[in-house]
Amino acid sequence: MKARLCFGGLRQHMNDERIYNPLDKDHLAESIVREFFKRQLHPLPPAESFAGAGIYALYYRGDVPLYREISNSLKRFLATRQTPVAEQPTPIYIGKSDPPGSRKGLFEEETSEEGEEEVLEVLTSKPKHRRLHERLRQHGVSISLTQNLKAEDFQCRYMLVDEVWVALGEARLVDWFRPAWNVLIEGFGSKVEGGGRATTARSVWDILHPGRKENLGIQVAPRVEAKLVADLRNSGTFDELRSAIKAHRDAKRQFRKDRKLF
Repeated sequence: MKARLCFGGLRQHMNDERIYNPLDKDHLAESIVREFFKRQLHPLPPAESFAGAGIYALYYRGDVPLYREISNSLKRFLATRQTPVAEQPTPIYIGKSDPPGSRKGLFEEETSEEGEEEVLEVLTSKPKHRRLHERLRQHGVSISLTQNLKAEDFQCRYMLVDEVWVALGEARLVDWFRPAWNVLIEGFGSKVEGGGRATTARSVWDILHPGRKENLGIQVAPRVEAKLVADLRNSGTFDELRSAIKAHRDAKRQFRKDRKLF
C-alpha cells in the first residue's frame, strides 16, 4: 500500500496555471501535514500524559501477514530516518481527538455548568483537557485485548493542533495515505467501553482481531458464519480481504432481510 506522496512526502495539488492562495484549504491542510511529519514517533500510548487536542497516526511493525507491507514501511523508516532519503512510513490508522464542547449547544435551559466550561475551553489557547492522550490510551487498550496484536508492535505520531484545524489535518492525512483501518477494515475506532448488545454485529476489525468484543455476534446466517469468518481471517492480501468483506456485508444484509420476514 503506497501513499500518493512526493517532494518531502507531500502530494502536489497544483499546477503552474493555478493562482496561489495561501489561505486556500488545500494549502492550509498541507501546512498542517508538513508540521505533522516533523513530529517524533512514540510508544502507544505515549509514556507521559499531555493536554490538548490534535491529530495522530498509528504505525505497525508486527508480523501479521495481512499487514506485511505496512510493517515493512515502518521498519525501513526506522532504519533510515536519520538520512535525507527517509520515506514516511505507511500508517495503519489515522485519527483525531474531538475537543470538549465540540458537539454541545448553548441553550440556556439545557446547558449544564460543566458543559459551559467545556465550550469555553475550546476558545482558550491553553486547554486543560487531555482528549488526545486519552484517545491514544484507549487505542492501546483495544490492541492489548486482542489475541493476535501486541501493543509493543505499534508506534504513534501525534501533533497538538488548534481545535479549529483538527478535522482538516485528519482529512488530508486520511486522503493521502488511505490507511487500512480507516478505509477498509472498519471498527477499530469504537470504544472498548459499552461494547453493545449481543444483537449488535461485530465489526470486521473485531473479527480479524478477536478479544475485544467477543460478546457481540457476527449477525449472519449460522450456516455461512464459519466460512465467512475463516475467509476474513485467512485473507493474505487486501484484495482477498475486500472480497471477504463484501461477502460478509452481503450475508449481514440478507440476514437482516430474512429476520424481517418472521
